[in-house]
Amino acid sequence: MDPEAGTAKTVAFVADDAGNVTPAPAGPVEASVPDQGVTIHVPAVDSVKRLYQDALALVLKFEGGYVNDPDDPGGETNKGIIKKVYDKYRQQRNLPVRSVKDITDEEVGDIYAENYWDAGQCQQLPPKLAVVHFDSCVNVGVTQAAKFLQRSLGVKDDGKVGSDTLSAARLADVNKVVIVYLEKRRAFYRYLADSKPKLVKFLKGWLKRVDQLEDFVGHMNP
Repeated sequence: MDPEAGTAKTVAFVADDAGNVTPAPAGPVEASVPDQGVTIHVPAVDSVKRLYQDALALVLKFEGGYVNDPDDPGGETNKGIIKKVYDKYRQQRNLPVRSVKDITDEEVGDIYAENYWDAGQCQQLPPKLAVVHFDSCVNVGVTQAAKFLQRSLGVKDDGKVGSDTLSAARLADVNKVVIVYLEKRRAFYRYLADSKPKLVKFLKGWLKRVDQLEDFVGHMNP
């Protein structure tokens, strides 16, 4: 394989309040990693951090602020963090439990990184797939998101992102996988709305979120 083919360029993108997506100020980062004779494309460490920050900004745009809808399975939520998760975060750090309304930006970043980005192995995925998978982990849970990813890649859907899933992701046509992944999310939301009438009112918003996510990753470099 041509050694020049082992160079991956990752450019961060940001979304403004109007939903417009533009390249972030910083330039591209290049990195290559050989793996058992096969060159796989992964972002460099600084690029992974930047990718997480941009993916988080997008998720927070989707999630919005404080809500407490009795029909929402997640219950009381602020910036996408449900009260149960926030309580656990505080208790693990020997901090007094308090209203999720009072969650800080630092706590939000910590929780999303630990519970979704890291738990979903997003940092191990190609950039476009990392953004899609992270948003899925947040919206439907890490296990269900893992099954979407695995089914999109054609590997065993045990709900745990391990070496087989990651190897398949690194060798796959990422653009095609993203399309299949997002269609599986759309089908999942329609199934929820059909099977649980109380959730019908959320369907339009769920599908709009997937459309906007698709548009966002469509503006990222291959």
